[in-house]
Amino acid sequence: MTIALDSSQYDPTPLPVRKLSAVELSERALRKIGAFAINDEAADPDELDETLRWLDMIVAELTGTRRCYWLTPATVTFDWPAAEESVVLADQMGADYPPTGIQFPVRAWRVDETTGLRQAEIELCRRKTYESKSDLTTAGSPEILFVDRLTENQRAYIWPVPSTADVWRVALEFQAYSRSVLGEQGGDQAGDVPSGFSQEWQLYIVTRLSAEIGDGPVKSLPGATIREWRSAAEISLSALLYANREKTNRRPVTRRYGG
Repeated sequence: MTIALDSSQYDPTPLPVRKLSAVELSERALRKIGAFAINDEAADPDELDETLRWLDMIVAELTGTRRCYWLTPATVTFDWPAAEESVVLADQMGADYPPTGIQFPVRAWRVDETTGLRQAEIELCRRKTYESKSDLTTAGSPEILFVDRLTENQRAYIWPVPSTADVWRVALEFQAYSRSVLGEQGGDQAGDVPSGFSQEWQLYIVTRLSAEIGDGPVKSLPGATIREWRSAAEISLSALLYANREKTNRRPVTRRYGG
């Protein structure tokens, strides 16, 4: 009797490209600049620490200058106190406030407290627009929301202000700050954490990091080499913009010229 077996049982299980920790990314950069030979048991601790600190700055710049969808958690809905022109977001959101803080808002909505349904989108505005209102205490259904850029006690300001008769909540979509690659405590465990980036970003990060630490902090390599790495990193970053976008199966729609 022949027993039929699924041929896939004999196929090797494919593995995804491995995600490197912050330390491993830093080690690859040290190897690229010639500071960590392949036969060395470990990288120099001081050079590794310096490299991690430059990696931390690169991550901060990268995540602070573009939309990073992996830093956009689920939209948070929270109560807005009646007759209050502004709230401290950390206090109002409670446990839903991101531990690293909100880098910038993306969208906001009015939510009916009774039904839980979103009623209308609230315009996100700059401070100038908010403060241009002649009476910031005007009562009514919220139309605009301003979120300041403070890193502590960050506040949101709303106008018009919900009155005691209103039953509105606010739903806020935002991008959070990236966590440090140095870990929570630093010290001996510094860098022994995920980088926070998916696999396709790793080559860019190593190339960019190599250019930074090879330009003086760890080694001083020829200017032509540094320029070549910076150029390669920029090309890689441009290609990564596709990976950083949300995907849709709808065809892009363009307006007819002159239409």
